[in-house]
Amino acid sequence: MIPRPPSTQRLPWTQSHLALLTPAQMGEADRAAEAAGVAGPVMMEAAGGAVAVAVGERWAMRPVTVLCGPGNNGGDGFVVARHLAAAGWPVKVALLVPREKLSGDAARAASLWKGGLAPFTPEVLDRAGIVIDALFGAGLSRPLEGQAAVLVEAITARGLPVCAVDVPSGLDGATGMVRGIAAAADLTVTFFRKKPGHLLYPGRGLCGEVRVINIGTPPTVLDAIGPDTWENGPGLWRDVYPWPQRAPGLIETAFAELARRWTPILDAFDEAGCDVCYEIHPGEDIFDGATFERFLEAVKGHKRCNILYDPSHYVLQQLDYLAFLDIYHERIKAFHVKDAE
Repeated sequence: MIPRPPSTQRLPWTQSHLALLTPAQMGEADRAAEAAGVAGPVMMEAAGGAVAVAVGERWAMRPVTVLCGPGNNGGDGFVVARHLAAAGWPVKVALLVPREKLSGDAARAASLWKGGLAPFTPEVLDRAGIVIDALFGAGLSRPLEGQAAVLVEAITARGLPVCAVDVPSGLDGATGMVRGIAAAADLTVTFFRKKPGHLLYPGRGLCGEVRVINIGTPPTVLDAIGPDTWENGPGLWRDVYPWPQRAPGLIETAFAELARRWTPILDAFDEAGCDVCYEIHPGEDIFDGATFERFLEAVKGHKRCNILYDPSHYVLQQLDYLAFLDIYHERIKAFHVKDAE
């Protein structure tokens, strides 16, 4: 995680997906989205629905206990409960405060839940196969206390699988510090952009897998917010420090020379009715087809210029190996499979 550098060394902030937003900035983003015409209930429905999808992708169907807090995080929880119940999951919902204390979008979401409420006591966790932690979001400004703390302690003591909505309750989204107590999550689903607390310890160690879901917030709201903190990684710096560093025109000259040498070879293979397959080793955060595309263009789309596909390289670099198949299936003519990997 890095602060914005001096203006004389500005990074290409087009990598907006790496921007981190504090809870206050996320509040600005939500308000800007509503001003742009994205209604609060629409965003809440998208958020809760996305959490339900993520839970279904991570775990097999099992009894679910959803713990809802007094604010919009709790409203998200009610949406999660409704979607999971509609999909056939056994769902119990417990609310930290009386229902009449809810307001705004959270009250609307609660009104759409028809399954009733269980007492907000540790017994609500009995027979739970997973807990949806929708008590408090990233903007929590005080230590957990009372029944909220009791339930979080019970989750930890029982070792239950947890999916946290936005952040694990008790985690300060701005600093990553724990306010009193927090239950570690196996999966955390947050919205629009990560918060610093997702990356800073001890928060990083409590969030488990972090998924970022776009719930309809226009990326243009970042222009007004002006994020000043970013998730570090090669993708953030590659335009400032090109990898590899090279003289102007070097790459163009290199591909022209490759084409000069390889075209006669490709022609010879074509006469023999054989393909030539190149194994591609993608670089981290670099588009995995770029090198092959340039070579293919240099040899004028030669029909014998094809790919030896080794999925291990894409998995190791955290690239989408299935999407690569979708794009290049017509050029993939051989596979490299290594049992050891």
